[in-house]
Amino acid sequence: MATLPRPTEDLRYWGDVLIDELENEIEKINQAANTGNPDVSFSVSNFTQDKDLNAGTATTADVANVLATVIQALRNKGILA
Repeated sequence: MATLPRPTEDLRYWGDVLIDELENEIEKINQAANTGNPDVSFSVSNFTQDKDLNAGTATTADVANVLATVIQALRNKGILA
């Protein structure tokens, strides 16, 4: 597995690079991201799309919003079912 980038001062840029690297790794291993029941897919609801996260002050809701945004982006690109 590749070494993933570490956070930098520009978290938006880091997030974009991280998503690109994660997508590349998922494609390299050519493995289905949705395991178990193939009829059940990942879903997110009740979140605010957010790509900014301050690790020093983030609340649980902040982390959940960023995670839901990443899941939605991966689903939109066809990486997650």
